[in-house]
Amino acid sequence: MAWLRGIACATLLALSCGPGPARAAVSIDVEGATQAQEKNIRAWIGEPAAQTDAAMRAFMLRAKNDAALALQALGYYHAKVRVERVEAGRNGGRIVITVQPGKPVRVHHVTFVVAGDAADDGTYKIMRARLRLESGDIFHHGKWQESKRGVAEVLRQHGYFEPEVQVQEARVHLAEKKADLDIRIHSGPRYRFGETRFEGGELSHPLLQGYLPWQPGDDYRAESVRRLERLLLDTRFFSNVEVQAQPDGQTRLVDVTVQVQSRPRNEISIGPGIATDTGPRVRFGWEKPWLTRSGHAFRSSLDVSSVRSQFDSAYTIPLQPPLTRALEFNLNWLDEDIDDHSSERLRTGIQHRRLGPWNWETTYFLRLAEERFDTGNDAGTTTLLLPGTSWSRTRRQGGAMATWGDRVFLELQGADERVVSDISLLRAQLGLRWLRTLYADTRLHLRLDAGTLVSNRFEDVPTSLRFFAGGDRSIRGFAFESLGPEDTSGEVIGGRNLLVGSFELDWPVGPEWRGAVFVDGGGAFDSPSDPYQVGVGGGVRWLSPVGPVRLDLAVGFDDADIGFRFHFSLGPDL
Repeated sequence: MAWLRGIACATLLALSCGPGPARAAVSIDVEGATQAQEKNIRAWIGEPAAQTDAAMRAFMLRAKNDAALALQALGYYHAKVRVERVEAGRNGGRIVITVQPGKPVRVHHVTFVVAGDAADDGTYKIMRARLRLESGDIFHHGKWQESKRGVAEVLRQHGYFEPEVQVQEARVHLAEKKADLDIRIHSGPRYRFGETRFEGGELSHPLLQGYLPWQPGDDYRAESVRRLERLLLDTRFFSNVEVQAQPDGQTRLVDVTVQVQSRPRNEISIGPGIATDTGPRVRFGWEKPWLTRSGHAFRSSLDVSSVRSQFDSAYTIPLQPPLTRALEFNLNWLDEDIDDHSSERLRTGIQHRRLGPWNWETTYFLRLAEERFDTGNDAGTTTLLLPGTSWSRTRRQGGAMATWGDRVFLELQGADERVVSDISLLRAQLGLRWLRTLYADTRLHLRLDAGTLVSNRFEDVPTSLRFFAGGDRSIRGFAFESLGPEDTSGEVIGGRNLLVGSFELDWPVGPEWRGAVFVDGGGAFDSPSDPYQVGVGGGVRWLSPVGPVRLDLAVGFDDADIGFRFHFSLGPDL
């Protein structure tokens, strides 16, 4: 039906372009229409060309017809339109358009048939889900056009570059106020991945082939091409990655060209920071994103503050396949001086990281650490050889202020005094983060941290392996690592167990600001009968140029004592 297609195309043009600038100061009122109907009517009718009586009469005649077409585009084919000039004057006066939309035309039946390879490989279901109209819906021309474009886009995204549209029409039955939609497509053959060629960069191209999420001959998917670009950027080898896919109609293969630009061989950074837990601090960083053409890399950082200073370095070697496996050598130094405890630790180790299904990262490690500590009545130097493993996964959606995400971390490690170590121990730690967006852009944050430690001589367990609670990322309302079992002198010495939970809601209060309320609770303890602490409060979140900033005022409840404390921190939610 050529006239129907004409209406639909004109509708899309009107909706996308909108009305042009007013050329006459005339007031136009639309009565009897919904907000969506009025918006489309105004987009169609525009403004009078001039303020003369002749121009006004011509506009009113055209406006009546255009308003009816605007309503048809939204599915109202039986609308009645009346246009009146109720006031006249030097400024054009006022024109009133009164509409009675009537009952809409509704979709009666949808026929969607796909023949060819796409009918059997799962693409059909994806195409069907792109249809914006179902039986019983108002026949909205814009949604009909979106449905047709969506179906064509799914075919292209899944490698069907030669589809044949056999039928694609909407039949409107005015008397019955219904429309039948009919789409019949033969998908044609599915293209497959052909050759992938890398251009530019300093790294070995055979190494980069190991990052390909496909093999030659696999079914083409545009999502796989986009994923390759993300994967290469995530390696931190490159400052820029461009991936281009070129379908070949003769071979029905899609060759891929990847252009990469390596990051500088040396990158040095320095930056200040501040948080309630650690106070003012400064970070120095030195990174060599690539040392060799085979992808070896080195990174190091030094954080300095009055409470906690730390040096970290890592030498990374990609394994095969480099997409999922790497070997890493680490060197770490940590110096802490907190109210009731202090420690200095030097640790070196080797770890094997492996990325598995559903983005679960498994790490096997062996660490050799020596730590000098002083906490309450416990003091000494302990050497430990710690084999262990960890599992983690982080998922997130949204920008710097995530709208959806979760994080899981589980670590198990142990030591045996018969093998290098001064004591025997077994330690497990679990961390869970869960974030979802609820109604009206309100975000719900849930947090759980748990851990347990078993040792034959707890008094010789270093401070860094004991459990403490309190602080910006623990129980707000209390100072950093100020909660836990105490010795006979009342100093916090850390516990064998940890259980801390948090419930938080935040909501928008401005373009880059959010308000928040929260409840934190739990503690570090030796026995389940030990007292727990609770912190409640509220604050603000600011999406700053350097990332989310959190400022909270919390009230901490500890037995009969009540204390107030400000908390300031910077960093991602997950």
